[in-house]
Formats: sequence, structure tokens, C-alpha cells
Amino acid sequence: MQQGIPCQVCGQGTLRRKKVYRLSGPAVVIGYIILIPSILGILFSCMMVFLSFQGTSSSMGTTSTEARRTLATAGIPPSVVDKAVNSQTISEQERSLLSQEQRTTLKSVEAQLAYGTVGAGAAGTAIGGIFLCLGVGAFVGGLIGWLLVMKKRVLQCDMCGATVSAS
Repeated sequence: MQQGIPCQVCGQGTLRRKKVYRLSGPAVVIGYIILIPSILGILFSCMMVFLSFQGTSSSMGTTSTEARRTLATAGIPPSVVDKAVNSQTISEQERSLLSQEQRTTLKSVEAQLAYGTVGAGAAGTAIGGIFLCLGVGAFVGGLIGWLLVMKKRVLQCDMCGATVSAS
């Protein structure tokens, strides 16, 4: 359709291309009320998922640093300390070279490393999963808000305001 098409309703005006909201004013306002917080919710949840995984790796690094310090303080050889911190198998020959107190410390630290890794991983996964679900919910809310504020192309009379679909 070209510019300057006469209006069929009033006969005096011309139809002009225009974009208007698909729904009424209150629905559009509700759409923006839903859309804006949804965008912020998506950004917040993405940030929190990232931070939960950062916290997990930081916690695991702190646990291994503390374990290394405890084993070194007990006088355990550096080769055994490296294997213990890296969760490698320590041979019976290496264990037999340690005193009873050192073996007890080594067992305790190995257990702390195992439980610390599992605990940090589980906590990071749980927290990350919660915020991932919140992000998906915010995304769905954003889609609903976007549907409410969508516009369409119409031809509108400049005199009487009558509209005709432009598609």
C-alpha cells in the first residue's frame, strides 16, 4: 500500500503507516512491569551462577592449601604431600616410612580433602542450580512481558484515527 490512501471510514483523511501496541494500555503497562524486573532477574541469576562456581573453586583451593600446610607441619615428605593434595595413591612403601603420628595426620587430611571436595562441589552445584532455575523463570517472565508490549504495523487515518491492518 502506498502513502496517501484515502480513509474508507471518514472519507476525508489519509491512511499513514504507524506502529501501535497490539494490546490495550493496561496490558502494555503490565508487560513493562513484568519485562523490566525479568531482565534484571536474568542478569542477577547469571552473575550468581558464575559466582557460585567461583566460590566452589576458591573453597577447594583453600582446602588444599590448608591440607598442604598441615602435612608440611607434621614433617611429611613433600612427595607424599603432593600426592595427598592431588588425590593420588600413596604406596604402602611410602606410608611405612612415616611415623604413626604422621600416618594419622595423613589419613585425617585425606578425609578432609575428600569431604571438602564433595561438600564444596555439592554446595556449588545446589546454589548454582537454584539460581539457574530462577534465571529460567525470569526468562519465561520476560517472554510473557515481551509478548504484552509487542507492536504491530497498521495504517491509521490522520483525521478520524481509524486503523487498518498493514499486513
